Amino acid sequence: MIATGVLSLSPSLNDFGDTITALLIGPAGVLITGKDTVDVVSADGRVKVTVPAGSFNEPIILEFQELGKIGNPGLPEGYVSAGRMFDLSARTVDAENSSITFRPMLTISIDIGPAELGVAEDDFSRFFIQHQHGQTQAWDVSTSTADPVASTVAAKTGSLSRFALTVGPILVNEASTYINDGVSEGTPRVTFASTSVSPEPTQSQPFIFTPVLTVESTVNDTPASSPTEVIQPTNIPPPLPTEIPTPTPMPVATPTPIPTPTSVPTATAVPTPTPSPVPTPTAIPVPTPTPAPTPTLVPTPTATPFPTPTSTLMPTATPFPTPTPTPLPYVAGGRIAFQSDRSVNSEIMIMGLDGYNQVNLTSNAATGTDPSWCGSERLTYVSDRDGNLEIYIMLADESEQTRLTENFAADTDPSCSPSGNQIAYTSTRDGNKEVYVMNLNGSAQQRLTTNDASDGRPAWSPDGAQIVFVSDRDGNQEIYMMNTDGSGVFNITNDSGDDIDPAWSPNGGTIAFASDRNLSMDIYLINSDGTGITHLTNNTKIDSAPSWQASGFQLVFQTSRDGNDDIYRMSSDGSFQTKLTQSLAIDRAPAWEH
Repeated sequence: MIATGVLSLSPSLNDFGDTITALLIGPAGVLITGKDTVDVVSADGRVKVTVPAGSFNEPIILEFQELGKIGNPGLPEGYVSAGRMFDLSARTVDAENSSITFRPMLTISIDIGPAELGVAEDDFSRFFIQHQHGQTQAWDVSTSTADPVASTVAAKTGSLSRFALTVGPILVNEASTYINDGVSEGTPRVTFASTSVSPEPTQSQPFIFTPVLTVESTVNDTPASSPTEVIQPTNIPPPLPTEIPTPTPMPVATPTPIPTPTSVPTATAVPTPTPSPVPTPTAIPVPTPTPAPTPTLVPTPTATPFPTPTSTLMPTATPFPTPTPTPLPYVAGGRIAFQSDRSVNSEIMIMGLDGYNQVNLTSNAATGTDPSWCGSERLTYVSDRDGNLEIYIMLADESEQTRLTENFAADTDPSCSPSGNQIAYTSTRDGNKEVYVMNLNGSAQQRLTTNDASDGRPAWSPDGAQIVFVSDRDGNQEIYMMNTDGSGVFNITNDSGDDIDPAWSPNGGTIAFASDRNLSMDIYLINSDGTGITHLTNNTKIDSAPSWQASGFQLVFQTSRDGNDDIYRMSSDGSFQTKLTQSLAIDRAPAWEH
């Protein structure tokens, strides 16, 4: 075997076994003869393609192209990219482009790291390898084997194209079904049934998940036995099936030319009630010359039972769109609140962690901004529905919307304490922006900062002992920290750029914030003691308003990189940046449920 543009291979390896390992680097590719089983590995060692011996008849060049970690590949609803995406292609040596089918199939294996596990919330059963059809750009969910011990997921394929490591919906039990009811009314419903072969994996038993793709068209696919069982009960008049055996003696057609009276008694003799519903039209042509065409009408009812099943099956397909109002249930702890002006004015909305099931919660002609979770049951937000900006609270099902502040000044930026008993917020009631705190019911409102500068955007530490906020008291906007009684204020960012939108990580070790210290507004991390800056996003547009997932593995943020403000999600190291909102409206201020 020869490797071109890669590390040289020793033919002697074949003396000890039938597997040869090659390193695949970029589009240079590797030449494979097909005589031996070959493991082709990506440059970082995390993607392995096993090509069995005898998969093809003539030598091929296998090419690999890494597509990076950023982007939304347009996966089926409920699936999200885990960040690994690459193109695999093959061509024969003497042909630039060849359609090559591999029999036996190739095996693609991908290593799972901490970042990918964070996307799947430490659930190996949610990993699937998908591959894309080149012409239709549609994705297929492959039967995937996840091995928690080896931290890998593998799938087999007989053709090459674009591949992606994805995370699917949470499986409730050993055999669970996820239903996607289509993107628009009237489209087929797609069912992904994932079956766990080994729910409790051991070293010798990785668990296998087989997505079964079935397209349910207008014909009902639930009766697996036979359509005849459906046709019998669905025919309208029960006498009509009894008329089906009567045409079986076809000699009846011979007396039809003129001796219609003889055929009439035979029809009336068997079921006397049957002529009343249907043969009444045959009784209308009293003159015998005209009945000549009427016997042709007698077979037509016999032919109608065969089309009628299609009409009877049509209504049975109509119940399927009924679940469409909620395409997917929200994952516990996975809801993201945000503000959007897609309803003309800004409203508080909610969506799942993959951007699905976006629902308007406030539905008011006034504005709704700055959502913040108070546990998993309540949301605080800002609205001017009573004439000026005040802080409100509501249940997460949009009920019990209650006003908490009542002041002629502007009260904004609510932030709930980890216990859910208090709310820190910004108010201008004393002449300039200051940080205040109140109880969850709006009582005991007290001022925490007492500075002539502008102080705002408070955020609680996970233990509820400290609050970070933004202040321009040193000449530019910086992140400061204080105790919950307003004491112990100190600057933790201390940079010449503007630092805004602090968000404390769930473990208390780091604070995410937005800064323009490198000319563009990006998302950064800093240790809670003010040391160790990490640059997460690097975009010429504005990235701001970070919010942590409860596990601490991921963040959501708002960005203008696509021309208008949208909500994106990323891992806590800045990888896997994925777009969640696709609206042309302005979507801002995401807040992840805690």
